Amino acid sequence: MITPMKYEQQMHFRNIRGSGPRGVREHLIAALTGEVLFFSGTKLYVKVKPVGSTYVTVVQVFVAAIKKRRLDLSQGVKFSVFDDVPGKSIFPKLPYTNQFRFLEKVAIITKEDELNEDGVPANQWELCSMQQVEQVKCLIRILPVWISGIIYFVFVVSLMQIYVVFEAQQIDRRVGGSKFEVPSASFVAVSMMAVTIFLPIYDRIVVPTLRRITKNDGGITMLQRIGFGMIISIPTLILSGVIEEKRGTSALESGHFVSPMSWMWLVPQMAIAGLSDAFAIVGLFEFYYKQVPDNMKSLGGSFFFCGMAMSSYLT
Repeated sequence: MITPMKYEQQMHFRNIRGSGPRGVREHLIAALTGEVLFFSGTKLYVKVKPVGSTYVTVVQVFVAAIKKRRLDLSQGVKFSVFDDVPGKSIFPKLPYTNQFRFLEKVAIITKEDELNEDGVPANQWELCSMQQVEQVKCLIRILPVWISGIIYFVFVVSLMQIYVVFEAQQIDRRVGGSKFEVPSASFVAVSMMAVTIFLPIYDRIVVPTLRRITKNDGGITMLQRIGFGMIISIPTLILSGVIEEKRGTSALESGHFVSPMSWMWLVPQMAIAGLSDAFAIVGLFEFYYKQVPDNMKSLGGSFFFCGMAMSSYLT
């Protein structure tokens, strides 16, 4: 659907008078159609009332850690640690970890801390449970991967969404000898099609083959999948640079702004970029979703989109 819409808009954009209203109208119709389809399934959605706030819990742990920073963990505090788990909680208890132990001070029950009759701290900004601490630890462990994901997304945004569009505008986009021109914005769809084609191959052929070799249920670990996708982006950028140099040289030799090179030269780099996405982006999304506690799944998904947003500012 992207390519026909972009082609129609491109044809109308050449007519300055009608380009603005026509282009806006098509996007408005598409947006309204999506909203109607979304709200039509309201009665089918599973609705769970939110209990508390994940963001407040994270802030409470850090505030309490600052207030109790002078406490010593080595003085028999194992017998005075608040590790309450609500009886009505549907989420499993997180195992204890030895990382970031400075945060565990927030669970030490001091003389100033008080508990209500139901076992909840009277001041949750000074006393937090070990489960809250472990939840924050999970988020901290994600940060290195999240930062590396931002750097990778700079490649995705710059090459696949911005650079290739400008490059396509300066190349011969005619199909064969016809007057039909491939819309410059439609080259982004090449990477999407590459992902669509490769993912079934990966799940049905690559994963079972790797599973027999590595004895891992996923074939390879999530971090290996992410890393392999990031590595593939390197030859993609090299290939993109070689093609751009060839495009610029041919444009200078022809004496025209638009290079006589065929648009097919842009397809390989976008196809390889799509292969990189199939590993890295899908792996990142799966990593964020699986590495956070069950009650933080929505926050884990937001890591992915926040990373893309940060990379847009850096591009």
